[in-house]
Amino acid sequence: MSAVAVRNEVTVVAEIKGKPVPLYISVFKEGKIIESLVKSPELWQSGNRISFKLKSEGDSLKISNSRVPDVNESDNVIRILRK
Repeated sequence: MSAVAVRNEVTVVAEIKGKPVPLYISVFKEGKIIESLVKSPELWQSGNRISFKLKSEGDSLKISNSRVPDVNESDNVIRILRK
């Protein structure tokens, strides 16, 4: 999974395993949550790339959904590359 930000528009590229589900996104800066978002599964309709705006300039994201079991939560945290 990767994330690239241009200004505060973030594009995430991820492998979709199974059916798309709602995304719970935590934005971190220096290890502290500075923003939380919930995004609809419709974001995945165009394939494995999603884009959304952030209100803040975080340095990493955690994408999760506590309602769906995840055998490897370590691959849900991504650093945000700024361009």
